[in-house]
Amino acid sequence: MDGRNLVVLPFVRPVIQAVISQKGKDGAILIDEDLTLTGHFLNSNLTVVRIGNAELHPQKVTSKQIRVSLNHPLVRAGDHDIWVIHQLMLGRPPTPHYGPDSNRVKIKLRGKILGNIGVSGSSTNGQGLISAILSVKLKPTVSKDQQVSLFLNELDSLQPASHHFKAPERIQDVDEIEFPVNHVRPGNYLVRVQIDGADTLLSMTEGQYRNPSVSL
Repeated sequence: MDGRNLVVLPFVRPVIQAVISQKGKDGAILIDEDLTLTGHFLNSNLTVVRIGNAELHPQKVTSKQIRVSLNHPLVRAGDHDIWVIHQLMLGRPPTPHYGPDSNRVKIKLRGKILGNIGVSGSSTNGQGLISAILSVKLKPTVSKDQQVSLFLNELDSLQPASHHFKAPERIQDVDEIEFPVNHVRPGNYLVRVQIDGADTLLSMTEGQYRNPSVSL
């Protein structure tokens, strides 16, 4: 005997058929909610769910369904692949190793704007257009290499203006971004931030999107 451990296991690959948010199959997926994955052969002795760099441990796993929380420090807003991995305990002492993995499913995780939007350094040019710095607090944390843009859509105007401003480069992960905004006419604006292709959530009042907003 050479002392090696041989482990022979049947190869069964998990299959994801659908990813369902708390608001239903076609609902927006928010960054701090639970997800349900449905499919076949999803359970194993050690099942994990991967989203980007985050490895999530489900609260509930059966052969046909997984429930997992997105509340994890490495989960980021944006367009992502999600997939299931069956880990195997191998070696001496046994340690987790990646085993069979599922198909990958595209999902869009939407972040949130927190609190009020700050306005500083406001100035007005000769045409009455405003330039300022808008400070936006975000959840989850935004990584330094993510693509981030600010969108302003004017409210309560017969000819509403729309503006798009890219975030400055960042040298570290942040939860607040200061956007330079230039040559915007005075008014109230609906605010959303797009992070790696996913827009922050908007809220409705009397059937219209009204918040978050800022006055300039």
